[in-house]
Amino acid sequence: MNLKRERDVMAEINITPLTDVLLVLLVIFMVTATAITQAGMNIKLPKSVSQDQTQTSEITISITRDQQVFVGRDRVASGNLLGHLKSVASRRRTNRVIINADGVVPYSAVIAAMDASKQAGLFSIGLSTQKESR
Repeated sequence: MNLKRERDVMAEINITPLTDVLLVLLVIFMVTATAITQAGMNIKLPKSVSQDQTQTSEITISITRDQQVFVGRDRVASGNLLGHLKSVASRRRTNRVIINADGVVPYSAVIAAMDASKQAGLFSIGLSTQKESR
């Protein structure tokens, strides 16, 4: 009597179920990430405990509460910001800028200053914060 059974050895792993699960997870993450981004969050940014000191070679852009823009101590019209930044950057030979914006200034005004800085060749951009008092 031959009691030996022939067994087929499975030489390949079936990854179809794994692929299905991964695709479902990917779709779920994409939908939830989109929902979180669109809903918007009410974020209250913390104050900074430590603060870096600015160097003299840095260009300072200040945006006041009523959205007036200053480069150093010079008041600049928002339309002339790019040209003014280019001339100041070439005179000082720097690529660093610090943006000081009032807490109530719209985010779009800060982004516009950042965009103008990048277009002027100032790629090292810092945002100043108020040091938290203990």
